[in-house]
Parts: sequence; structure tokens; C-alpha cells
Amino acid sequence: EDGWLTPRKTELDLYEGDTQVSAVIAALMDGPEEKGISSPFPEGFYIRSAWQEEEVCYVNLSSALLEELDGVGQAEMEQLLQSIAWSLCSLERISETRFLVDGDFADRYGFVDVSEPFTN
Repeated sequence: EDGWLTPRKTELDLYEGDTQVSAVIAALMDGPEEKGISSPFPEGFYIRSAWQEEEVCYVNLSSALLEELDGVGQAEMEQLLQSIAWSLCSLERISETRFLVDGDFADRYGFVDVSEPFTN
């Protein structure tokens, strides 16, 4: 409600074929259930894929999506990426999140520097 990221603790069920990473991503995309809390993700935002290798989580974003997110400013984009990274880094075996764009390492995603890993 006030524009700040608000941590919340949630237990997620894992079903056959799910990973912790996929469950966290699905919960983020579903958005908060509580009233007064809004999702940092604009309409139409999606994550192409996400996976874990050792203690690093990789999140693959689409460059084509940036055109649809034209009205999203730097602060909103930083908040959006931070919410993903912090959520994934809250998992016990993940220490950092790396963002890829169209499957490749990139320097920026929109206005945000993604050349370095995000940590919690």
C-alpha cells in the first residue's frame, strides 16, 4: 500500500514435479492474498524460466516483454526484480539470484543493472 516491498512468510506445497524455485515463482506470479498488499508485477509480466544450480538461482526474462512494460520506471523495475531475488534468496540453499535476458547474461534489464548477482 505504501509502495515498499513487504516481506511475508508463506508455506508452499510442493507437488510432484515441482521444485522450491518453481513454487516460489508461481506464488509470486499469483500475487498476495492479503488485502492492502499489491503485487510488484505489472499486468502481463511473466518469467520465462527459473532454475537452481548449486547455490545460485537463474531467472530468465524476456526482452520482448520490456516493450509491453514501457510505462514501468526504474524504481518499479528495481522493486520488481528485488522482489524476485529476495524471495528466491529466502530459500535455504540459494545465496544469490542471477537474471538472464533471453537466456543470456546481460548488463541491464530495462533501466536496471543485472550484471551482478542479487543477494539478500
